[in-house]
Amino acid sequence: MALSDGSRAQAPDVTDAGVRLVGVDGGGSGVRAAVVERTDDGCFARRGELFSHAVSPGSDAASWIEGAADVIGRCAEGAQRVRFGMGMPGRKTADGRGIAHALHGPVEPRFLERLEDVLARRGVELVAECERLEDDGLLGCAGELFGVNGGLRGARTGYFVGGGTGLAEAFVFEGAVVAFEDAPRALERAWRLTDGAATFEERLSVRGLNQRYREAGGTHDRPEEGAHAGEEAASRVLIRAVWDLVRLVWLREQALATSFERIVVSQRLARVLAHEAVRPIVDETLAQVAERGGDDRLRERLVLSTSPAAAVVGAAARAWRA
Repeated sequence: MALSDGSRAQAPDVTDAGVRLVGVDGGGSGVRAAVVERTDDGCFARRGELFSHAVSPGSDAASWIEGAADVIGRCAEGAQRVRFGMGMPGRKTADGRGIAHALHGPVEPRFLERLEDVLARRGVELVAECERLEDDGLLGCAGELFGVNGGLRGARTGYFVGGGTGLAEAFVFEGAVVAFEDAPRALERAWRLTDGAATFEERLSVRGLNQRYREAGGTHDRPEEGAHAGEEAASRVLIRAVWDLVRLVWLREQALATSFERIVVSQRLARVLAHEAVRPIVDETLAQVAERGGDDRLRERLVLSTSPAAAVVGAAARAWRA
């Protein structure tokens, strides 16, 4: 499914008339939500607090549903009615309203039905049912394209990669968001794509980076903390991560026969790479890539997202267009 950069004339602006627009981002460790408004120039911006509800990995679907109801309810306080969009990891059911399989997160074929029942019991009135659960990569990409400060604003082609518990990907073609599974050519998911012994999800997810850092003998909680302390093990792991990112970008561009105008790294992976102790490592490694005959424009094309809630904004944009 693609989201167009333009707005539909017949679509009501649901931020008016007592209707509150809410974006919800579910992941492997919890759920976040915020109120989102559409700006005069057709962009979307988060307004107010980003609410979060942590869920322990391995918890049953009810924990995620209660968490989602909690953050939506907090966003809905004082509103007459609510319209929300939501993303969750995993393979969705045929109607898009449930989760058939997930590596990181719950499995519940009736996820949205159960969530809407909980919201109704809590007195949250919805304008309409949530159409479907979207892929977190698509929503993150949408937030970067449509958000007021999005890293993909104005791009005609782009690649979104978000690293957290897992690795989320999506694309921009002809100025529209394209879900990973709708790419012009079939691609292997990062959790299956290997270049050596480990998959790219194991290499580039923050969970994977932390594990590799511990295996390398790191003495801090996270590699960015080790880099701040000047730890060699942290530097080795982070340099390897940048090379892995370069390799993943190259594989996607080769498979799709394109050169992305912009590449946005988002979620926790962006915060790791943008850390004051890590950014010099990133810059030096990208310079080495260019010196060794690699992409000498990658530093110009690569954007480390500064949006902590791109997927939330993207979810709201999707709901506005439903």
